[in-house]
Amino acid sequence: MRAGLGLVAIASVVLATGCAEEECTSNSECPTGYICVSACGPPAGRMCPQGNSCVQNPLTDADAGIDGGGGASDAAPADAGGTLGVACSAVTDSLDPNAVYFVGTLDESSAGYSVVASPDLSTIALGFPAGVAWDQASLRADGRLVFADAGGGLWLFTDDQEPDTADVSTCLYPLTPAQNDQGLVTSACTGSSPGQLLLAPDDAASYWYRCGSGFTWYDESGTEVGTLGTRTPLSLGPSGAALVTGDVPESPGDLLVHDAGGVESPAAGFSQEDSLVTYRARNDGFWVAVATTGGARELWTLSVGGAGTSQGSYPALPNGISFAAPAQGVRAVALDSTGALYALAIDSRQGTAVDAIVKLTAGGAAEVVYTEADGPAVTIAGGSLITAP
Repeated sequence: MRAGLGLVAIASVVLATGCAEEECTSNSECPTGYICVSACGPPAGRMCPQGNSCVQNPLTDADAGIDGGGGASDAAPADAGGTLGVACSAVTDSLDPNAVYFVGTLDESSAGYSVVASPDLSTIALGFPAGVAWDQASLRADGRLVFADAGGGLWLFTDDQEPDTADVSTCLYPLTPAQNDQGLVTSACTGSSPGQLLLAPDDAASYWYRCGSGFTWYDESGTEVGTLGTRTPLSLGPSGAALVTGDVPESPGDLLVHDAGGVESPAAGFSQEDSLVTYRARNDGFWVAVATTGGARELWTLSVGGAGTSQGSYPALPNGISFAAPAQGVRAVALDSTGALYALAIDSRQGTAVDAIVKLTAGGAAEVVYTEADGPAVTIAGGSLITAP
């Protein structure tokens, strides 16, 4: 387990389970054919200090459904009970906050094999509990992934390195993926779960959150953010600034910028007739992507002082590529740190429609950076895009 933000309240839950004496800390300490499993089990198994033991692996190498090479997958077992894994060289919990990743799966026929991967599959984070709210997941400034679980808890992801005893170059999907993830402190939420989290783009230790569906926001110390008034924060920006709105933002003209002192500046220069696509913090303000009434998509910068400046138009999609239909709970578009727009897409170039990801660079080219027409080991299966705020 790597150091990170802890949740003190977890300790009483874990100790109450009566864990037995620890026998192992990783699969490598177990005999061939056995794996290291927490006796506490999720959800109480999170951060369980002891009680791990070697048990016979119910998943056998003979059932293997996916190789670890990052290329085309083998035939997945019908019961999804195989030893699904990826190359250990790709597995990490420290992602690039400048980049965009997607949520995929190692097996579309079975729940419980979610991964977060780069479009070229060179970087993969695996080992997530069921029920993650992926449209709320985000990367901290240091590249660590924060996600909300089915119960509303906020967790700092820690990778689950589970090398196969028969092939140490392949990391298997863990049986208890949640046990080493670490809770974020949300001390202001007494009697309710956090309802939303915003991460600071320039400080891995800083974040705002609210409790349940409440309108009051708190910082990482539990102190109320008192400068918002009736505004709703959308994204944290550089040096304590925040992108806010007074209502559901439909147009970039609905945006306002609060500086660290609470001074509010309306977004200027945008057409109220255009539609807001997405946004992202940058070192002197925010990137803002908009869709014009004429059907074009444009990239803008928005300064902390509220000045909007056009940075050019995004190119049209390649022939045979279309944007994926919007879906509830799915983040279908995201900007990387350069302002390039990534979008979930449909690739029909070979006659059969398959999931894809397209990258559009303002004033530059349109690229298909991932397509299931290539037979990748990781498929999208309704996943979201993930990046830093």
